[in-house]
Amino acid sequence: MRLAPLVAVLCFGASSAISAAEPDYSHFENKIRPILVEKCQSCHSEAAAKAGKLKGGLKLDTREGLRKGGDSGPVVVPGKPAESLLLKLLKTDEDTQMPPTGKLDAKIIADFEKWIAAGAEDPRTTTVVSTAGIDLVKGREFWAFKLPKATKPPVNADAKKAAWAKTDLDKFILAKLDEKGLKPVAAQTNAR
Repeated sequence: MRLAPLVAVLCFGASSAISAAEPDYSHFENKIRPILVEKCQSCHSEAAAKAGKLKGGLKLDTREGLRKGGDSGPVVVPGKPAESLLLKLLKTDEDTQMPPTGKLDAKIIADFEKWIAAGAEDPRTTTVVSTAGIDLVKGREFWAFKLPKATKPPVNADAKKAAWAKTDLDKFILAKLDEKGLKPVAAQTNAR
C-alpha cells in the first residue's frame, strides 16, 4: 500500500522528464519552414541541385543541409545568431542579401534570430520529398478539382420504364440499366 504513492511519483516524474526532453518545433513549423520553402528552396534545395540551379552549394530543404552549410561553410550556428551567416545575409542590404528578390520583413528576420538563439530546432530528416513526378497543371484536370456542371437527365423513350423514374437521379440510373440490358426491380409492398 505504501508503494502506490511512490510508484505514482516515479511514473509522473518520468513522464515529465520525457516530455521536457522533447523539443518544441512549433516556431520552426509556423515561422521558419514556410519562409524557407517560399523564399529559399528554389535556389537552395535538392530539387535546385537536380535542375542545375543550386546556389552556393547550400541546401536548406533538410536539417543536415542547413547545419552543414554551403561553399561558405555553416550558415546556422545554433544558439549563436551573431555567428550565423544566414542571419547576416538576411539582414544585409548589400549585393549578397538573401533572398535576392528583396529584403525580408523585419518581423520575419526577428523570427529567424529568435529561432537561431533558441537552438535552431529543426524536425526535418535527411529524406527530401521528391516532387519530380508531379505535374500541377495536369493534376488540376483531375475530376475532383473541377467545378460540377449541370447535366440534363436522359429521356427514356419507353413510357412504362420512364414511369419508374421518380426523380432526375432515377432517370440516370434507368439509362445505365438500359445500357447494360437490365430492368429496374419492381416496387416492394409492405405486406407482412
